[in-house]
Amino acid sequence: MDKPIIANRYQIERYLKEEIEVRVYSAKDLCDNQKVMLRFSEKTISDKKYSTLKKVNIAKLKHENIIQIKDHGLHNGRYYIVTEFFEGSSLIDMISKRYLTTEQILKVAISVLEALEYAHKQKVIHKDISVDNILITSGNIVKLAGFFEYDVYNIINQGNQRNIYSNIQYLALESMKEGTRTPSSDVYALGISLYVLLSKGFSPFLASNLSQILTSKKQNDYIPLRERNPNINNKVVCIVEKAMAASIKDRYTVVEMMTDLKKYQEE
Repeated sequence: MDKPIIANRYQIERYLKEEIEVRVYSAKDLCDNQKVMLRFSEKTISDKKYSTLKKVNIAKLKHENIIQIKDHGLHNGRYYIVTEFFEGSSLIDMISKRYLTTEQILKVAISVLEALEYAHKQKVIHKDISVDNILITSGNIVKLAGFFEYDVYNIINQGNQRNIYSNIQYLALESMKEGTRTPSSDVYALGISLYVLLSKGFSPFLASNLSQILTSKKQNDYIPLRERNPNINNKVVCIVEKAMAASIKDRYTVVEMMTDLKKYQEE
């Protein structure tokens, strides 16, 4: 059977997996014979929504630690994004299968911060950092995935928030209250991700509903990291807690956090 060709350029090779409202395929770019990933929205969209999506400048980020988006378009009413091909695992998959050392986790964090420093200079905020989209390639290169997915999802779904209960763990207080996403909210989400990784998969919050989580975030009330991991170094605890600070003024900037992590590594 002939393999489908999308946009006269991308020849689908095989189905890989399904994510939230997205089907992912491996494909070959017929222009350069490179292997790529093709991410198809499961929903069909109107021409008006596609016109809005075309205004999202998704292909501008080129950094070693960012999954590069190569192209996007519309095929039979379904929006698609083409990215570099990736083989490896997300951090959440890795900690579910084996224990990562503190040193390995902090090395990953520095790579993510380098990616964020670059992206923020390009006026791009990630908006959706979690342990699910921090990836490690088969060559042990850290890759931050998911740039622009928050914006694309909101356009396709007219602002309906996806899977809010799971994602809210990573939302900074100002994002929950005002709906804003800033470089500082990216830092907060990375801080929560580090907590999850260093505690071997636990959430910082025990709250069972959205209202309780909001209250916990306002009060900076979470299970201390040392209770989850008694062996962790106090300096690492301080770094993670500062990244997770409820108030922006008490929270790290990207550069500050990267500097303190590198200082700790050198000690």
